[in-house]
Amino acid sequence: MSTGVAASDAARVFEWPIRVYWEDTDAGGVVYHSIYLNYFERCRSEYLRAAGVFQRELREQQGIQFVVVDMNVRWARAAQYDDQLVVTAQYVETRGATCTFRQTIHRNTVDGEVVATAECRAATIDARSLRPVRMPKALLAAMEAYSAGATAPEATGTTASSATGANA
Repeated sequence: MSTGVAASDAARVFEWPIRVYWEDTDAGGVVYHSIYLNYFERCRSEYLRAAGVFQRELREQQGIQFVVVDMNVRWARAAQYDDQLVVTAQYVETRGATCTFRQTIHRNTVDGEVVATAECRAATIDARSLRPVRMPKALLAAMEAYSAGATAPEATGTTASSATGANA
């Protein structure tokens, strides 16, 4: 049974700006509902990159990859063609093979109107067997350190995804 590792409420909120393109919208210029999932995914990927976790290296060197196992989304307002938005990702906790992120999409305006919110649970799996594996200690440490406000590991010349060692 996992005890879990939780980030504090003051955990870093990573922000990733985007603009809505025609390809993201329906015929009326409104962002199609599934596109929000793409925005959330890209933001989580950029969060990991900023934390020094490079998913290609993680897969190629350690045989581990992430998969989404649960995602709850609430749409609050419609985004439209040419809107400038900000997508956020905040690490919440890790339990065994899964980690949880809290996310928002809001307008890049003074009032920052919320467009959508989500909570995503992703699991680390063995890339060959596709079975869950505990998150490696180095990967967990990189995510926790970045969440707490530490400088990204790439700035120090080390990466969590290239670290060696046994799984947690």
